[in-house]
Amino acid sequence: MTKSNLESVKSFWETEACGTHFVQEAADEKEFYTKYSDYRFKVEWHLPLLVPFESGRGKSVLEIGCGNGADGVQWAKHGAKYTGVDLTDTAVNATRRHFEILNLPGTFQVKCRVTLV
Repeated sequence: MTKSNLESVKSFWETEACGTHFVQEAADEKEFYTKYSDYRFKVEWHLPLLVPFESGRGKSVLEIGCGNGADGVQWAKHGAKYTGVDLTDTAVNATRRHFEILNLPGTFQVKCRVTLV
């Protein structure tokens, strides 16, 4: 991926954390994240079947592309040491806020490196 392509992708995702537009109304941030997580796991119903969130206790989990943090929250609720990484400040800040609202520990970083060959 060239630097200009990466910047284009980053610019697109800076407009909102992935999936934000699926929640039309929420009374506050906590309700937003609850509705978002409910929507995500309703549409992506297979995730809890395939991803062993409940086996996270004591494990270190790195999620690349953290979006709004719905998956990360599941890992953290089950005792995993969670690190969420994303290309955008928007997603990292959304995930961080999701964790703060639920009083869950986690580490969050914006990471982007492109090596042009």
